[in-house]
Amino acid sequence: MMKLIYTTTSPYARKIRMIILEKDLSERVELQAIDLVADRALLNSVNPLGKVPVLITAQGDVIYDSPVICEYIDSLTAISPVFPAMGAARWEALTDQALADGLLDAAVQIMVLRREMGDAAPEKLVLALDDKIHAALNQMDSRVPAFREAFDIGQMSYIAAIEYLMLRFPKLYWRTGRPSLSLWYDENADRPSAFATRPA
Repeated sequence: MMKLIYTTTSPYARKIRMIILEKDLSERVELQAIDLVADRALLNSVNPLGKVPVLITAQGDVIYDSPVICEYIDSLTAISPVFPAMGAARWEALTDQALADGLLDAAVQIMVLRREMGDAAPEKLVLALDDKIHAALNQMDSRVPAFREAFDIGQMSYIAAIEYLMLRFPKLYWRTGRPSLSLWYDENADRPSAFATRPA
């Protein structure tokens, strides 16, 4: 059996958990939620970068980080593919994933700055990261009308990114001026795989 090492609030790990549910692979993957402080030694022993998520395959191989794990999980069965195989659909889905992950990278960096430095966090840097988040949201809003019917890795990444903002930045009004993204989110937020993996 495979093992996914993750934290319950990680939006990067959430994409993987959504894929596992979409592809009905729950019986093949053990989920091991860890605490980044208490379980630091365990995490460092499997990932030299000290980051979640980490996948340990049934053969004992270790895979990281989230885009690689996502594609590996998708490759295990042809049922409900979330990575288009080729052509424009594939590149669009991968670009959507990169866009959402870039938003998350900026959001996580702000969280780290505020946790470690508090009010001493460099305001100019925080504002620059905030600008990246809003630029990414604007681009997401413009891309939604071209979404295909299939629920692919790009769409999963959008949900993970939006709901991370809702969890960690409740005062950030991501919907403002983004009608397409807001409507799409409302239509997809309660999809079973999204609902079941929603961070508390």
